[in-house]
Amino acid sequence: MFQTFKAMKYKLTNPVRLAILVLASGCCLYSCKCNEEPLITSFVFNELSPPATGEISHEDGTILVEVPALTDVTNLSPTIDVGNPNCHTLSPLSGIPRDFSSPVIYEVTNEVEDTRQYEVSVTFDNPVASLGITWESKAPLPALVGWMPAVELDGKIYVIGGGLNATDVTDKMYVYDPATDTWDDTRASLPKGRFAHAAEAVNGKLYVMGGVTGAISNALDDIQVYDPLTDTWQSAGSMPIRRAAFGSCVIDDQIYLVGGELEEPTTNVLDDVSVYDPATGNWTTLAPLPTARCYLTAEAVNGKIYAAGGTTESPWQGSDIHEIYDPASDTWIEAAPMTKGLWALGSCVIDDNIIFGGGTPVPMTAGSSEIQIYSVTQEKWYKGTNLEFPRLASPICELEGRIYVIGGAVSAAPWATNTNDLTVGLPDF
Repeated sequence: MFQTFKAMKYKLTNPVRLAILVLASGCCLYSCKCNEEPLITSFVFNELSPPATGEISHEDGTILVEVPALTDVTNLSPTIDVGNPNCHTLSPLSGIPRDFSSPVIYEVTNEVEDTRQYEVSVTFDNPVASLGITWESKAPLPALVGWMPAVELDGKIYVIGGGLNATDVTDKMYVYDPATDTWDDTRASLPKGRFAHAAEAVNGKLYVMGGVTGAISNALDDIQVYDPLTDTWQSAGSMPIRRAAFGSCVIDDQIYLVGGELEEPTTNVLDDVSVYDPATGNWTTLAPLPTARCYLTAEAVNGKIYAAGGTTESPWQGSDIHEIYDPASDTWIEAAPMTKGLWALGSCVIDDNIIFGGGTPVPMTAGSSEIQIYSVTQEKWYKGTNLEFPRLASPICELEGRIYVIGGAVSAAPWATNTNDLTVGLPDF
C-alpha cells in the first residue's frame, strides 16, 4: 500500500541539503541544512582611527591588516562578518579582544560542518625601528624597594625613600658608586619616610618633595634638602599645594613639577604645573598640563619639558599621552603618543633621546619589560632592547651615557613584592 505525499514548494535563496527521514509510523520529517561555502567577508578594527580593514584572500586562507605604527596590537577587538550569519558560525567570535602580535587563526563552519580557516596577520604601515641596548646586572640594592626617585649627583646615584610593600615605606637613602659597583647605606635618612615623591639635584644638593606616607594617605607638601658634604637634611618650607606621583625635572637650576595626585589612592588628579627656584624659595604657577594625570614622567631636553605616560583616573589605565611644554611661551603642545600607554614608569635622557622603561598598562599586571625611546630631534619613537624581566615603579637615571634601572615592583596590585635588582644598559646608538 502506497501513501501519497503532497508536494510542497520552497524558495531556497541559499544552497541547502534536504534530508527526508521516514519513520516507522510512515510519517516523514523534513530538515534543511545550509551548505553554503563558509567565508569571512569582512574583517575590520573599528576601534582604530581610521578603522583598519583586512585584505581577505579566500584562496590562500589569509587576512592581512595594516595598522598605524604606534598601535598596541596586543588587545584589539575585530568586527568580523561571515557569508551567511544565519547558518555560519565563527570561532573565535567577532568583537572578542585578541593579541595580534602574532598570527591568529579564525574558523568558519556551516551547518553541514564544512569549515574554512583564515590566518590573520597584523603589520604596521610604518614599522617602529629598534635601537639596541646591552643590559647587564650590577650589585643589587641593599633593600627591596619601589616607588622611589633616583638622582645622579657628582658621579654617584642616590636612591631616596620608597615603598617596601603594600603598606610600609622607608626613610633610608642608598648611594651607588659605579666606579666600585658598591652601595653605601650609612647616609642620613630622610626626616620622614615616603613613596611616590620626587627628587632633583641643583647646585650640589638634593631636593626631595611631596609623596605619601602610606597606601591610604594625603600627599605631603614639604621640601627636604640634603647636603652630601655634611650628610644632613634641612627643611626648605613647603610647596603651594601638596602632591604625590608627579613628574619633575630641572631647567636652568629651577625645579619644575608636573601633574600628580592629592592623595593615595588616587581620586584627585592634578593638572597643576609649577616651578620652584631654590635660590629664592619662590614658586610660580605655569600653564596647566592639558591632560591631568599622575604617575607620569617629565624630562627636560633643550629647554623644553616632555611629559609622557601616567594615568588619569581609577582604575588606572596607562596613558600614551605625550605633551611638550615650552617655558619661553608658557604653552603646551601635543606630541606623538607613546608606542604603549603606561603609568608608574621611569625615564632618563641621553643626548637628545628620552628613554622610558618599566611601568604598567593596567593595575592587574606585574609591569612591563619594554623600552621606548623618543628622539627629540627626529620627533620619532623607537623600540629599545627589552629589560630582562617586567617591572614598574622603578626609577631610571643616566650616568656617563649609561642607563640605570633600579629596584621597583614586580607583582600585580597591590604591588606587595619588590625587587632589589640593578640593571645597567649601554646604548648602541
